[in-house]
Amino acid sequence: FVQWRGIPKFITDLRMAAEQMIYILGAEELRKWRQANDQQLKEYFLTYWQKQDPSPETEDNERLEEYFRRVAYANQNFKVLKREGWRTDRGMVYIKYGAPDEVERQPFSRGSKPYEIWYYNERRFRVVFVDETGFGDYRIAN
Repeated sequence: FVQWRGIPKFITDLRMAAEQMIYILGAEELRKWRQANDQQLKEYFLTYWQKQDPSPETEDNERLEEYFRRVAYANQNFKVLKREGWRTDRGMVYIKYGAPDEVERQPFSRGSKPYEIWYYNERRFRVVFVDETGFGDYRIAN
């Protein structure tokens, strides 16, 4: 792997990191990033996160670190079969909104599929995930 100057050490694959930003980049911006050469991608990445830094006077970029901490958590906790955790519905919601305030789990119930309900109380919404397959692949219910 290549370690880029100015890119945190925990990011070992800049193209993968850019893909993992799908939940915060617009479609046009993501398309531009995908077509960029390595140097352009590095510039796009650094510029984007510099704009997001809540405390630019410090060395750390807390927002970047939090985003990729959530990606790592999603990968550890929501992986399904051969799909990385950040690519799952639960991973997406976790990355975008963080940990839910409450989780209601119903893994086994007569007459219904396994489900989870994540409550985000301060934001006043909830997300219902259903495992239609029985293999732990919880998807957002329609």
